[in-house]
Amino acid sequence: NQDKAEECLESALRAHNTHLPALDALEILKREQGDFERVTVILGRKIAATAHFPNRQLAILDRLAFIQKEKLNRPDVAEETYARALTIDSEFRPALLFAAKNALEEKNESVAIPLYNQLTGHLKNDDLSSPRSLAARLEAATVLVDLALAHAHAMPLAQDAMERLRNDCEDSSIEHLSRRLNQASQDAPELQRNPQLAKEKFEAAEECRNNGDTKGAIANYEAATEADINCIAAWEHLEYLYYATEQ
Repeated sequence: NQDKAEECLESALRAHNTHLPALDALEILKREQGDFERVTVILGRKIAATAHFPNRQLAILDRLAFIQKEKLNRPDVAEETYARALTIDSEFRPALLFAAKNALEEKNESVAIPLYNQLTGHLKNDDLSSPRSLAARLEAATVLVDLALAHAHAMPLAQDAMERLRNDCEDSSIEHLSRRLNQASQDAPELQRNPQLAKEKFEAAEECRNNGDTKGAIANYEAATEADINCIAAWEHLEYLYYATEQ
């Protein structure tokens, strides 16, 4: 009897409101009933219960963000939830993937390209031996290659990403993606790169940032990536500043 089970669980939680096994069981029960509003409340209680163990909160935040977006149609709340996860782990793959997909949907390639490039790499909590981890990286690589084929300036990033993947593992799809890139690069005009100008713009951005001029820093970091798409440090700083300024 689900009603009786819920009553018993709530009784246990009244005695100990952070009892995680009871919260786990209650979450499962409410998921089975399709009561996702209540599930979000339960997940909030679990986040509070694990306040002193932030790494344990990541999986909870991931479930909460998924429900907010996919079940309750609240993408803005999901974005806030993933932003909270990134304050715990700046390389939390589900949160980075959410941001990358959002940027792609909004046709904001200047944000999407470096995010997908990051997602093709080995993030600190990835298990290199896990097929699931490899599948996630390959999925990101496929999107990155598609972006590079549509935006030639992203070609060097995509080629570097393929090289990283090739060094980490063997998979026929990596060779297939590499062949697509190589063929496209042969057909594309030579990219103009100006590393010296990129260095000057990067230094100007750093000076702006040290002086508290975030807008000027963003403009100069963007100019550095336009001068040299391989100015990875500028892309990384842009990623952080875009998040910090909610762009």
